[in-house]
Amino acid sequence: MAPLESFSLFPKFSLEFRDMVWGFAISPARVIEITSNSRLLEPSPNKIYTRHRTPPLLHTNRESRKVALKFYRPAFSHRLEHPMYFDFARDWLYTAQTTLIQFRCHFRDDNTQNDHRLVQHPMLADEDMPPLITLRNSAESFPALKSLRMQ
Repeated sequence: MAPLESFSLFPKFSLEFRDMVWGFAISPARVIEITSNSRLLEPSPNKIYTRHRTPPLLHTNRESRKVALKFYRPAFSHRLEHPMYFDFARDWLYTAQTTLIQFRCHFRDDNTQNDHRLVQHPMLADEDMPPLITLRNSAESFPALKSLRMQ
């Protein structure tokens, strides 16, 4: 049996039902890695880099985008070349601790963006820093911290 490529009855369902279906289609929690390193010859100290994928529902159609934007919002866009959509309640932000310290300095200087304050689930790369320093840096950088992973 060939895979179903379209479902012509879907638009005939009620808007509430379609919104519920789009809500069920939201991606599970993702791990988004940010780094200050780039493959560029001269990386900018004020930029962060990431290789993430935009959640598919944000560009499926207007209805799915409307539902997806209840979960995802543009994040760190003042530091990225391309928009990154992040679900602050579920997604994990993975970074090296030295990168985190570098970003904290930039965040402190930039009052227009406080996205780091909304991150609830940071995941930090192990760089032989003592665990207490890691915890202190995490608590200072992520006031909404709910869980922390050290890799």
